Amino acid sequence: MPTLGCCKLKICYNNVSQFLNIYVIKNGGPPILGRDFMYLYNFNVSQFHFASESSNIDKLLSKYKNHITISPYFAQSNGAAENAVKNIKNALKHVLGRNKNIDVATALNNFLFDYRNSRHSTTGVSPAMLMFGRDLRTRFSSLKPEVNETVKNKVLLEQKRQKKYYGGKARQFEVGDKVIVKDYRVPNKISWIPAVIDKKIGKCTYIVRVPELKVTWKRHTNQIIKSNVQSSTKKCHSNKF
Repeated sequence: MPTLGCCKLKICYNNVSQFLNIYVIKNGGPPILGRDFMYLYNFNVSQFHFASESSNIDKLLSKYKNHITISPYFAQSNGAAENAVKNIKNALKHVLGRNKNIDVATALNNFLFDYRNSRHSTTGVSPAMLMFGRDLRTRFSSLKPEVNETVKNKVLLEQKRQKKYYGGKARQFEVGDKVIVKDYRVPNKISWIPAVIDKKIGKCTYIVRVPELKVTWKRHTNQIIKSNVQSSTKKCHSNKF
């Protein structure tokens, strides 16, 4: 494999020092799995299995054939994960801001314990109850009332309430529909450009064809508006649209 350069790095392990060659590879390369490091310190390399990068990728592709990634510039499609990260960050900031003597690992463990033992607003029970069939033991366990309603009924009732007050009408597009889609070619300036629905690849995700540019883009439903516009690009300066 061609390299761009090499440098020597001094490695210390069990009071033994050795120099390890670090190579710079153009556009990245397959992981070396520390094999040079293991040879230097006489590790038993036979117990490790070295697989080629291509074989690992082929296995992943065969296992997740129907894996659909989110549309560009639309992190809301991964809302559950983004919301979880936000909650954890806010909790850590609150705890670490009040107590400077606590380390991050302890603060994170305390938050996760409380979070997994707290009732969810939709299910009505805690994540621990769903996984283990019981709540985790805390000082307040004896004060909590028993759960009488099933999780399924609670979810259905909560979903009906959310749909009644907050739910919107789901928008669907057919192949060949003329639409306008968000154009992100100019940073920090959203614009819209005419396109045609080429293919539906997910519940809310489409492949659209842009005749003006002769390219295809992936777009979420919220990034698409049905229209018969055939003129030049429609401008929109609001990032909230």
